[in-house]
Amino acid sequence: MFKFNMKRILFLFILTSIFSYGQNVVKGNIVNASSNEPIPFANIYIKNTSIGVVSNTEGLFEINIPQKYTKATLVFSFMGFETYKVNIAKLTTAGSQIIKLNPSTINLNQVTINVKALSVNKIVKQAFANYYKNFPDKPFIEKGFLRYTEKTKTAYKWLVEAAIEVYDPGFNKPCKKIKLNIIEKRKSLDYRVLDTSMIYNFYLREAKHLSFRNSRIKSANLSEIPKDDFRNAVSFIDNLKKNQASIFTTDNNKIRYYNQKNAIFNKQLLKTHTFKLDTILYNSDIIYKIKIMPKNPPAKLNRKVGDYELPFGWIYIRKKDYAIIKLDYVLLNSKKGELFSEIKGTRVASHFIIKFIEIAGKMYPKYLSYSKPVAINRVKTIFEKIKNGIEPNSEDFYYSKQEILFTKIITDTVKINKLLNKPWNDNLFSPHPYHAAFWKNYNVLLESATEQKMRHDLEKKVGLKEQFKQHN
Repeated sequence: MFKFNMKRILFLFILTSIFSYGQNVVKGNIVNASSNEPIPFANIYIKNTSIGVVSNTEGLFEINIPQKYTKATLVFSFMGFETYKVNIAKLTTAGSQIIKLNPSTINLNQVTINVKALSVNKIVKQAFANYYKNFPDKPFIEKGFLRYTEKTKTAYKWLVEAAIEVYDPGFNKPCKKIKLNIIEKRKSLDYRVLDTSMIYNFYLREAKHLSFRNSRIKSANLSEIPKDDFRNAVSFIDNLKKNQASIFTTDNNKIRYYNQKNAIFNKQLLKTHTFKLDTILYNSDIIYKIKIMPKNPPAKLNRKVGDYELPFGWIYIRKKDYAIIKLDYVLLNSKKGELFSEIKGTRVASHFIIKFIEIAGKMYPKYLSYSKPVAINRVKTIFEKIKNGIEPNSEDFYYSKQEILFTKIITDTVKINKLLNKPWNDNLFSPHPYHAAFWKNYNVLLESATEQKMRHDLEKKVGLKEQFKQHN
């Protein structure tokens, strides 16, 4: 009996040790229990905390569980499905889990009748009337993961990933007060083909304050430019034109920038967009999936965009309090914007997605994505080809994508002030030491098959881990 107990105690000690030292990971795939199809962007979080992740486009997820929560409950939820809860101790940390969510069932006849009586426009109008009620009106900091990529039509050219924190003073305050801090980052080698003369010319004028004439003369002799100076020019342009904070501080974020200066989403929203009920979803709440389309004839969205771009997408609104759950919003070039489509190789001007999660009665950003064409990389080359009647090839067009997954929310004033008192830096593209150990237990957004192809493209010459060491 004594020997048996000792073996059992030893086994439990080893098991506990494995779970305590970097093995607190639950990973797997979330699927529809009826069809076995993957469920993208499902919420996975520790109950009664703000710690969590979302599944990727293929339903895959991975979440690091802090030691003090190993006996807590893990929650899986998605619109239109029943919420699934399970004790973390019951999940196998060594293997991949298959989490099956059951589609929700509800008699929607009465709901549909009520929607028709209320009208979709009134639902949208009420959602924005409840804007300051449903979104946080006090300061908070979110910690998370950022992935930035650039690619052509055929291959990925650049990968930058970062651990970040974002300070927001509250949705009742202007976006310009939002702050981004890059905690850690890792970059691949840069395989982009750039218009070096144009980039260096712009850098000399904007950063070095040279005249247009002098900057043009100096940038014409590229062989005389020191390598470090050109690297600084590229970094300057990247941070200026692709500043990662812009997804929070500008109209790129249609929800957070609501009703601010020159915003596309403002109090005239119903005059510039058409809304139509698409589907009614249900989990624990009824959610309206509403289709977004342009007006006929197209209306000017704002002073900057005018009617050169047309809106399409979906907005998801919860019935009980008109809280906005998700926005999927695409701007397509109209016929007036055909030149932009030709230069950029696509009609898509931009594509923005934001998904929220409810914490303590307020809707906080959980996942954001912003993608668009990047004209500055090869615009001179494309212009020259079009001018001479030459068809640009697939390698001339570049496209960027920024994804952010928030994994923790801090609302405690003391903790927020402590974090704000340290230096903050929002430059994603400046050199930074690579610390491999940091990333071992950091929650990230898992790669999809497309992003795995990106990794393969980038690793043709040297492995990414080695690139992170070389290029940071």
